Amino acid sequence: MLTHEPELSRDYLVEHYINQNKNRYTISQETGVSPTRIGTLLQKFGIRRYTVERHGLVKHPLNNVWCGMKERCTNPNADNYKWYGGIGVTVCDEWSDFLPFYNWAINNGWKRGLTLDRIDYTLGYSPDNCRFVTMQRQCRNRRSNVYITAGGQTMLQCEWEEHFGLPKKILSKWKYRYGERYVVDWIERELSVVC
Repeated sequence: MLTHEPELSRDYLVEHYINQNKNRYTISQETGVSPTRIGTLLQKFGIRRYTVERHGLVKHPLNNVWCGMKERCTNPNADNYKWYGGIGVTVCDEWSDFLPFYNWAINNGWKRGLTLDRIDYTLGYSPDNCRFVTMQRQCRNRRSNVYITAGGQTMLQCEWEEHFGLPKKILSKWKYRYGERYVVDWIERELSVVC
């Protein structure tokens, strides 16, 4: 014997699904109407929690960049949220929609292989604080970078290694084994030999 489910009104669904942010399963438990039927009614009444702007660029690489930027700044469940949204890094209102971000990116040097970089890593994502750079350049704009001052010059540890043709991370090993003073003295000795 078939049982007849009670019919839900559009107003009821708007109130519970949109205003109270309940999902179909919660509404189903409260009303006895199956989640499938609730989904059908939501479609029938044109009720959507989110509207998607169709711009035809969903598969464009910049869409992934934009989604990643928003995800790490707004979703506490994202793996890297603690380094972005968790410390107050935000996305400007202008970039809350994809098209303004896309237009800015196209007009400001984006090309495949470049990454979105914040010029000042203490500030959020906005047109005046972002640029596109190589991954190597972006890695040099992190709060975890180590600067060494020697001979009146301050450079990143990796830049000193490149300057002297040293293997990567060797200065870290020396600093760990012998101390920072040893590293600074070594760099200063090498600088005086070059001069």
